[in-house]
Amino acid sequence: MLKYLFLLIFSLTCVAQDEWFFKDMLAGEIKKIEKKESKGHFKGRSKAYHIDISGDGRREYMYFKLVDGKIYLVLKNAQKETIYNFKFPINGHSARVYKVLKKKISKDRVITLFFFYDGHSSYLGKKGTASLYGGVVDKGSFEHFELKKLASIWLEEEFRETYKRRLYEVGFKDIDMNGQLEVIVNGGQTKRIIHYKGKGEWIGL
Repeated sequence: MLKYLFLLIFSLTCVAQDEWFFKDMLAGEIKKIEKKESKGHFKGRSKAYHIDISGDGRREYMYFKLVDGKIYLVLKNAQKETIYNFKFPINGHSARVYKVLKKKISKDRVITLFFFYDGHSSYLGKKGTASLYGGVVDKGSFEHFELKKLASIWLEEEFRETYKRRLYEVGFKDIDMNGQLEVIVNGGQTKRIIHYKGKGEWIGL
């Protein structure tokens, strides 16, 4: 039997500046569910979270939408104008964002990490995965903010008599001593160093 609750235990090990857990998303409780009979679309939305993602002292609005089984992130500014949309790829049932972490990685840059449970499937066996997505706000501007998949951070798989689990820890360190923290993903003998170059570009993906 797959131990999906291990995701929550794992996420507590990450070094954080500001972090938020989403119990409504964890429990799969999407609020304000509605169905449009004319088009057959199923829509739901989490509550809006009022948090400072840019690090400039002004809070943005963030919420998640569920549309026909697909999960979207929506960011709005203080005037409630949409500034960013993103659709998470899903790989099975119960996909959801279960944690968001914000950290200042340099004097002018703030990263926001989204811990996303990709979902689980039971075709020929049982398998569940989780991924880490990240976006950076530079000097308080969302001009180049774009979520990218940085790494896979969890895998649990069961097929017949074979059981496999891989766990990765997420942290930060200024590897090249240039005043900016890199994202470090560790798992056993595997270590990935991910550096934000600027203007939405990354090194090490």
